[in-house]
Amino acid sequence: MQEKKPPLHQELEDLNKSITFLQDLVLKMKIQLDLLTQTKYKEDNISLLTITADEEVQTFLKHRPRDCHILEQCTTMIEKGALKILRVFTEKGPNAATHLLNAYIQNIDNAQSKQVCPDEQCLAKAMHVYEALKKLIYTARSERRDSAQKLYDLTDNISSLDDIEKEYQLISPLSNEKRIKILKILSNGSLYYNQLEDNMGIKGGHFHFHLEKLLEADYITQKESKGPYSITKNGMRALEFLYDLKEEILF
Repeated sequence: MQEKKPPLHQELEDLNKSITFLQDLVLKMKIQLDLLTQTKYKEDNISLLTITADEEVQTFLKHRPRDCHILEQCTTMIEKGALKILRVFTEKGPNAATHLLNAYIQNIDNAQSKQVCPDEQCLAKAMHVYEALKKLIYTARSERRDSAQKLYDLTDNISSLDDIEKEYQLISPLSNEKRIKILKILSNGSLYYNQLEDNMGIKGGHFHFHLEKLLEADYITQKESKGPYSITKNGMRALEFLYDLKEEILF
């Protein structure tokens, strides 16, 4: 018996679903690659700073005079200072780290420190620990500034943002942490209503309200009644936008 072929409209619908799935998959891959690139940029800078800090501190420790009356105090200050700079760079970015570095350099490079420290060479090596880190952080800031410059090249595009109501509708759903969490959860795969409730830890009208806001903005979709919820291409782009915004402002 010859197998009955599905009608043409069904084949087209199935093909359209396959194309949509592939488009979503490609978009997700692009976003993940962008995230990896940004993460690698940070990791490379932090790794280089850590290696440099270790080398400079070891050089300082190796050449410090053993008979110095402020040996322990000075050593602790240099070691803790280098570690704190690395932590600030990691958590708050190059601008905050540079501000802290300048404060440490001023504490060393002043008349009072030169009176307390009897060894000019040792003082110079202590200064070099921070100067070496400052040079690397300056490079990191320059790289970041070059990236940020692209934003200012978009003046023509920004001036075209004249439909404030439409722009508000795009941004408003992202102004709530629970909606952002829903998007993040669905970026890992589709879930049914009760599964989403369990993941979110909120139920009923409160949860439904946030879900509706994301549906209205076309950031999530539900293909069938009582079917699973999925993140849309716009929803994935919204997450990418939030990530880029955080990177540009906080780092």
